[in-house]
Amino acid sequence: IVSCEIVGAALAPTVPWKDGGTTVSSGVSNDPWAASTGTFLTKLTVSGLTSTKSYTCEFTVDGKTVSETAVANILSITAVGATTDTGSAATITCTINNSPAAPENVFWKDSGGGTVSLTNGFSKSKNSY
Repeated sequence: IVSCEIVGAALAPTVPWKDGGTTVSSGVSNDPWAASTGTFLTKLTVSGLTSTKSYTCEFTVDGKTVSETAVANILSITAVGATTDTGSAATITCTINNSPAAPENVFWKDSGGGTVSLTNGFSKSKNSY
């Protein structure tokens, strides 16, 4: 999901999303315009990307247009496992690459999809992102 927001608009804007010069019609969702603050948030959901891609949102308010570029970053996640004997400690790592910011949350899941509790000998470390 990429998003653009305008604040201080005197009237509700129209906002087409563009991929190059082509208008994008699917995957667009807009929050209601907040007249008290002039705030309008528009979101574009994209899928199937294989590389980082830029989209443009064009806000038109009262005949005036401003645009902004929103970038959909493609992240790669690398996991490194370990082989160990029963009862021995092992370290597994997961690295995220090409992220423009540190992740807000990191959860470890077991093979059944359950979240791993960081008790009973499990621990986590936070290095740099």
